[in-house]
Amino acid sequence: MASSSNNNFSLSPTSKTLIRSGFFGKDFETYRSEIIDFLNARFGTQVTSNIITSEQGVMLIEAVSFALSTASWYGDRQADDTTLKDARLRVAAVTIARQLGYKPAASVAPVVSLTMTITSPTPLPVVLTIPKGTQLAGPGGSTWETSRTVIFDQAGPFTQTFPVREGNSIEEIFTSDGSPGQVFELATIPTGMTIAQSSPTVLVNGVAWTEVDFLTYEQTNQVEIGYGFDPPRVVFGDGIAGNIPPADAEIRVQYFVTHGTSAAVASNTVTAFAEPIVAGTSLVTATLVHNEPSTPGSDPETIEKIKVVAPQVFQAAKRAVTLTDLDGWINSFVDPTYGAVAKGRATTPRSVAADAEALTIINQVKSLGDALVALNTAYTGAADAVVTRLRSYWDKVLSSNCKANIVLAQILSADSIGRYVQAPVGLARALEAFLDTIVESTVKARVTDGSVNLYSVNLTIGVKLFSNYSSPVAQTTVQDTVRSLMQAALIGRDYGVSLRISDLYSSVESVQGIDYAEISVQVTDSSGADVSATRVNTFGDVPVQDFEVLTMGATPVVNFL
Repeated sequence: MASSSNNNFSLSPTSKTLIRSGFFGKDFETYRSEIIDFLNARFGTQVTSNIITSEQGVMLIEAVSFALSTASWYGDRQADDTTLKDARLRVAAVTIARQLGYKPAASVAPVVSLTMTITSPTPLPVVLTIPKGTQLAGPGGSTWETSRTVIFDQAGPFTQTFPVREGNSIEEIFTSDGSPGQVFELATIPTGMTIAQSSPTVLVNGVAWTEVDFLTYEQTNQVEIGYGFDPPRVVFGDGIAGNIPPADAEIRVQYFVTHGTSAAVASNTVTAFAEPIVAGTSLVTATLVHNEPSTPGSDPETIEKIKVVAPQVFQAAKRAVTLTDLDGWINSFVDPTYGAVAKGRATTPRSVAADAEALTIINQVKSLGDALVALNTAYTGAADAVVTRLRSYWDKVLSSNCKANIVLAQILSADSIGRYVQAPVGLARALEAFLDTIVESTVKARVTDGSVNLYSVNLTIGVKLFSNYSSPVAQTTVQDTVRSLMQAALIGRDYGVSLRISDLYSSVESVQGIDYAEISVQVTDSSGADVSATRVNTFGDVPVQDFEVLTMGATPVVNFL
């Protein structure tokens, strides 16, 4: 932790970056100076000079200074975790967020909408029941499970569509000791997986207890699930806020675990059950298809997001009046099926350019091209869908003039790397229904996918190394460092934050071993079209409006010049 130079001790740069608050904020030299000043004041300069010139005196002064500076560092490190702003440990951030009435979210599994068609035997000899939790095999050895029970009648129909989610079910069994405030940790979660949001079922002696966000002052059978802790916790009441499970009661906790966003799959990749399906004694053969990719799912809420969203939700105080209130609720929203909102914002559009829904409809109309001619005689196909959407949207806008103020929420999801992606329609609908329950006054919230205002940035970085960085190990280290810095610059960006090429150069050329760099910027829109000609200015910057957001496209490419 400390290094010695000319009999002076100082914290290494790594140690300094591990503390933020500076609650004590004293280093070795400060303590050494204060001890010498005290000796001068207490015993006089003559006695002090004899002490500080003797080897034993120096040893004692510096030993005490080192001990105090070490204690100061550890004190600052622990003080960091007493405030949300400076917290580094997850348990600290989650605990403080709980005090603010905010519950950090867990993972949500990717989901595919699977269509199963029985090909043999038809009719079935008996009713075929596929229980909830029946496993299917996915790509890369992944496991998927049916999210509900599926029943095929003997006479058909023989085609059904049902949801299947990535991950597997787990059950843990505990025994109550009858004491108040019992806490049980769910410690058997496989490595690389996390508990899924709203998935636990808690049974006490076979009776289901109700999950609540936080224990309330009611003597009811309620239980709190601490998703944000590692491992997650099942918390029971003390007899005043929540009942106490009876002594020796069996407590069964059934829950679902998932790999989150890293397990999202392309279309038609989950196409087989893990075990044969049998109706009576007959083997059932069937085709399984899902022509759409899975939903992206979501990962446990990061400490960084907790720090931003928890104060917003606390400020909103369980209601939504201002745009700031809505921003807090939008960015904290998690749907157990469709995942979490990775980035969202509430706006009151005053122009088409700032209206994500209007821009989406306009782009769809433009993409129809000659198909619009068909509208002269009849509404058909895609044209019909677009016109219907346009009519519905403007009906809502016009009707709002007399009965409501429209607030538009545009939202995005995130993939396994953290890049913003299109939000599932189901997530938008679930968020809209939730906002309707909390908004006050005459505000009406409309939620739409914000990818129409999303632009992806692809970077190619050429670096010239100093001559003494010619070894393969040094070159690989430089490449990895530059790539990591560029990913950090492009992931997790906020609305209205433009990309400055000078910031990229400053970041890259600060890497040890790099003489100079050349950076190429390409920008694509939500359809994948290259829009660099209009989005990258003459300086190489990518300016955006306050309703637009940038994210990383392909992984940055780092070459040597």
